Amino acid sequence: MTMQTLPQPYTTAALIRAMAPVDVVIDSFLREQIIVTSQSCESCDVYCAGGEHKMSPWSVPSQSRFASLIASISTANCASFDFDWTSCKFLPSQRYISKLVTQYIIRMEKEADTYNAVVELEDDHLVSLVYHLSMYRSTIVPDPCSSCFLTFQVPITMVSNEVKSTKIVYQYSGDHSGNEGDFLQIRTFPYHNDVGLKLWEAGACLAEYLIQYPEVIRAKNVMELGAGVGLTGLVAAVCGGCGEGARSVHMTDYTQATLENLRFNADVNAEWLKKRGVDVRNVSIGFLEWGDLGDCKQNDGLEIRQSVTNSGSTTALLNADVLLAADVVYDIHCIPDLVCTVNRFLSCGNSLENKKALFATTYRNKTTFDLFENELEKRGILCDYIPKQLQEGLPSIFPCYFNQQHADVRLCCMKLVV
Repeated sequence: MTMQTLPQPYTTAALIRAMAPVDVVIDSFLREQIIVTSQSCESCDVYCAGGEHKMSPWSVPSQSRFASLIASISTANCASFDFDWTSCKFLPSQRYISKLVTQYIIRMEKEADTYNAVVELEDDHLVSLVYHLSMYRSTIVPDPCSSCFLTFQVPITMVSNEVKSTKIVYQYSGDHSGNEGDFLQIRTFPYHNDVGLKLWEAGACLAEYLIQYPEVIRAKNVMELGAGVGLTGLVAAVCGGCGEGARSVHMTDYTQATLENLRFNADVNAEWLKKRGVDVRNVSIGFLEWGDLGDCKQNDGLEIRQSVTNSGSTTALLNADVLLAADVVYDIHCIPDLVCTVNRFLSCGNSLENKKALFATTYRNKTTFDLFENELEKRGILCDYIPKQLQEGLPSIFPCYFNQQHADVRLCCMKLVV
């Protein structure tokens, strides 16, 4: 397996795979299409700007490349694909692809004046795609049971002992088109009302933090609360390079739908984990109901009740060195039980002085946040927020569309007050 740095910004294909904002995707595609040439301006596909001759990003060949790019990010066999769009299923949601293609056409019409040519939709393959998607838009209502895949090329952090520095690198087992095991694949249900079936900005931010600072979890037993689709926990398993991530990762959640999808994502990424030196037996999933760990009002410290449903996760909680959670501070009614669980983790098990909880929380409501901090204070838990400048320097690895920005996410490390 070879390792190499990934050129930035992201390729357009990587942005589409991550369901990035559609204008970001189109801007990336246009940058890839504007090629400086030594041609004259005689061709209608070439315009002159600042003394340089550039090919129009809206030319027919460019339109064809856009259609081919969309086809490549589908279940179709590109080697034999004849652009029969009804025969393929897109990995991102079809609704997302529809928005992307619609915005591409809108941008093409608006920006036509930039070029010395009449810009029209002329490529047959792109025309057929537009027709196919228009039929989809007119007949399909969003289905809450409809899933899609977000796929990412996740880097590892290599540490040089000689110079005491870290370097973010990407792993490939083949070419950039992506072979099995190259991409982390996350199945989501974008129209479902279960919040655990979607990817949230705090989970992506916490995963990026672990990639930048893998020493936080290296060779440690890790447990995650509210693991959702599993992005953060799966990244935790591989952080630091081949076999240098967490010793074990136990991901927990509550609803049946979320747990089934979490197991699916762990299974579908088994090859991805193995290629990065992870023993998949050390990545586990379990049910956990916050607060179902005994009477939290009693200061009994070391006693913990194992319910039948919680038993595996309770053991993992006792054995964990690091507790992770992302976007779990949002329901004011759940906060007391959440803090109870954090308190049990910090006060039970071995090596209590080395235990810590690392949370990533999107700031949405001051009242909710204040209650969370007050509950921590009542339990004698110190909440140390990671400096904003440190957080702003994190690598951007998951360029998805989120309702809120990374700047709204707060990272904090929690320990018991000694």
